Amino acid sequence: MCTRVDCRHVVVGDMVVEYSRSGDNKWIGIVVGAIGKKYMHDRVSIVWDRQNPHYNDKHGYSTTNLHNLRTEYKIYKARA
Repeated sequence: MCTRVDCRHVVVGDMVVEYSRSGDNKWIGIVVGAIGKKYMHDRVSIVWDRQNPHYNDKHGYSTTNLHNLRTEYKIYKARA
């Protein structure tokens, strides 16, 4: 796996910043828990600073997308 400092695998307490594809908007959220798996991907629940039109409370976000989509999501690790 990766070291905690440069790791993009999200865990509870990490901060996620989502940028719109046009770059004119951003949403800030904190990972608050795991939802489970759907279509073989781990999913997490995030609490956002304001309404995020891309986020669905029931399904959360795939940890794979948060890990791989570097231009859309910035991950800030919680201190252990």
